[in-house]
Amino acid sequence: MSVASCADRLEAFARELGASVQRHTAATGTRYLAILREHGGDYGCNREHKTTVRVADHADAHGTADYTCDGVEGSVPGARAHILAVMGTSETALRRLRRARRRAGEVAT
Repeated sequence: MSVASCADRLEAFARELGASVQRHTAATGTRYLAILREHGGDYGCNREHKTTVRVADHADAHGTADYTCDGVEGSVPGARAHILAVMGTSETALRRLRRARRRAGEVAT
């Protein structure tokens, strides 16, 4: 799978979780995804979950990302698990969200 398609899949996944994503492409072709999700916390305080995922076809020289998906240090499934953990959710909660969205779509039509 190419770097671009891996980055696209991870971006779509983060957006499905309700996060905003900013992409940056380095001269080497490395894609950086800055993922941010804000939501209301306890006592009216807003909570912020953020992480940076690096998607590349070569090793990391700078160590600026929170997770590296390059086939050596990390993988797409590992990046998904990292994003879920940072966003404070789980695969089970994601399945429930998808099921609820499908039901809402069925009712709306």
